[in-house]
Amino acid sequence: MRALIVDDQREFFESIRPTLKKAGFVPEYAPDLPSAQRNLTERNFDLVLTDLQMPPGNWGGLDIIRMVRQLDVVVPLFVVSGKGSLAECIQARRLGADDYIQKEVFATEFVELVQPRFAHPYAIEHFPSLIAYLFRLFEEEQQEQAKAKRLLDVYETTMRLLSLMIMAEQFPKAESPVPSLLKEWKMQKPSLGHYESFVFDSINGKWDGSLLNALRASDFAHRRQDCSSLTHCRNQISHSTLISQHRAAEIVRDFSKVLICLLNAVSCLRRFRLFLALTLENHGTSWAANGKLLQGSNLHHPTATMVLKDPPLTRHVTIITDTAVIADVGVLIEVVMSQKGDWDVYKVYNKLDENGIVFELIPN
Repeated sequence: MRALIVDDQREFFESIRPTLKKAGFVPEYAPDLPSAQRNLTERNFDLVLTDLQMPPGNWGGLDIIRMVRQLDVVVPLFVVSGKGSLAECIQARRLGADDYIQKEVFATEFVELVQPRFAHPYAIEHFPSLIAYLFRLFEEEQQEQAKAKRLLDVYETTMRLLSLMIMAEQFPKAESPVPSLLKEWKMQKPSLGHYESFVFDSINGKWDGSLLNALRASDFAHRRQDCSSLTHCRNQISHSTLISQHRAAEIVRDFSKVLICLLNAVSCLRRFRLFLALTLENHGTSWAANGKLLQGSNLHHPTATMVLKDPPLTRHVTIITDTAVIADVGVLIEVVMSQKGDWDVYKVYNKLDENGIVFELIPN
């Protein structure tokens, strides 16, 4: 994970680097608001620490907080200062800071206040809803065998969605039709191992794409070994007719933290929203797309209006960032109403046969 430290005194940044590295963060330094803004615009960060008492004026850290929250409403943001008054700390919280850490006891308060934020996937409510929904089921599950299977469901679904979203960005760049591309990429009947290989081969390959570039800049790019361990575990469970309570407890114990680390590592997903446009309105230089934002841990997707530069295809699931449509995923992912008619179900690409694309309903 990547942390941005904004402080006009580089000495402080150097003093806290060991604590940040020990906690698993790659620390980066910004001395002022312009450099902090440039960093946050160009890359994805998982933590921002800012001093309060710094230029411009006496309390420039408040400007940092305003800027961060305009660019990213999700990233954990903590004020770190040795001279902040109570009034400025209250203002910092009102502007969107999560909490306040004293410089003099940074190491202690970092462990107490900051690290617990990453014991849970901090951006999960901004992930595609299928991942967030399945993760909520995993957290709520009490029965050991079911909890182990739900843990592996979250991992497998994450790898599948990442693969399909990467594919969707590549479709317009190729002249071949989608079925031919799936065959070319050996994804006619993909296993979890195929999805894992596809994701990491794409990250390490020459393809270009907004999602790929975000993944390359993230900690996820270095998590292949964790993914391989989870894939191996999933394959063992899939080939077993019965999982013992003892084995289930081992899986939950050994892989819960691994799963959370993976989801935090792929937190860049919060910037790539799945959207289902139902109607469009032209506003001259932009389009108002009315539909459903497929985000959060509930499959009762509320209606939403997105202002976009270009019109998306209606009734197609698309990937959007800010005001741009970056890919149409409608060929591989659909959203339909459940049989009860009161919540949504995902139809996700499963395989390719002689009749074309076959989907799998999730949740079934």
